[in-house]
Amino acid sequence: MKAKSICLCALFAAETLFAFAVPSASSVAQDFVTVVPSGQSVQVNNFAGTIGAQTIKSFSISKFEVTQDLYNSVMGANPSSFKSAAAPGEVQGRRPVENITWYDAVFFCNQLTAQTLGAAAQCYTINDVKRDGSGKIVSATVTCDLTKTGYRLPTQAEWELAAGGGSDFASYMYSGSDDVNEVAWYYFNSENKTREVGKKKPNELGIYDMSGNVWEWCNDLKATNGKCANRGGGYAGTDTMYYEITNRNWDPADFSNFYLGMRLARTL
Repeated sequence: MKAKSICLCALFAAETLFAFAVPSASSVAQDFVTVVPSGQSVQVNNFAGTIGAQTIKSFSISKFEVTQDLYNSVMGANPSSFKSAAAPGEVQGRRPVENITWYDAVFFCNQLTAQTLGAAAQCYTINDVKRDGSGKIVSATVTCDLTKTGYRLPTQAEWELAAGGGSDFASYMYSGSDDVNEVAWYYFNSENKTREVGKKKPNELGIYDMSGNVWEWCNDLKATNGKCANRGGGYAGTDTMYYEITNRNWDPADFSNFYLGMRLARTL
C-alpha cells in the first residue's frame, strides 16, 4: 500500500508539472488563425468607432481566449475568480483567465513572447511597474510596437474584423451567428460562471467565444483618460446587445473583474 501511494503521488506530481510546463512556440502557434495574410493589408470603414477609412495590416489571432492553464504556465500564478467548480464535463484549466488588469494582460504577452519567441520579438516596452497587495499590476508606462511579431492584444479594429469572420461587412450580428445561444455563454445559459473555451460554435474563421464568456481586453489605450477598450461581452450579461460584434466597452487600465479576460494577436 505504501509503495502504491508513493507511485500515485509521483504520478500526480508529474501530471501537475506537465499541465503547467512552459509552453512551446509551436504549441501556442497552433491555436492561431490568420485573418489578414502575411504581407497584405485591408482597408475598412468606421471600424471600432473610428471615422473614415482605416488600414489593417496582416495579423493572426488566437482561436481561444487565454486559458487559466496557459496563464499559469507562463506567470506561475492564476488570478482568476473561478478557480473551481467547472461545469460538468468541462476542464477547469480550460476556462478563461479573468480578474486581470490591462497592465497584467500586456505584461503576460511580453512574458509569453520571451519564453517562446525570444525577448527581441516583444511588442511592449513596460516601465515603472507598480503592483497592489495581491500582485496585480495597477500602474505602468507602456508603449507598443505593432511591427514586432510577438504576442500582444488585438487592436479594436483587428478584433472586430476577426469577430466578423474577416469581412468588413460581418455576416452575423454575433460572432458566427444571429442566434446568441449558438455562439455565446451569457446570463441565460452560462449558469452564471465562465465556461471552458471552445464549447460553443466557432465563427467563419474557426474562432471561438468572441461573443460571450469573458470580455476581452484590446490594445487600444486612451491617453486622455487611461481607459482601455474591451470587447465581446461576458458570461453574466442579460442584454444581448453586449454580444454584438460592434459593441464596445472602456475600463481603466488598472481595473479587473471576474468577467474580464483576454485574447492574443500577432503581427505577421
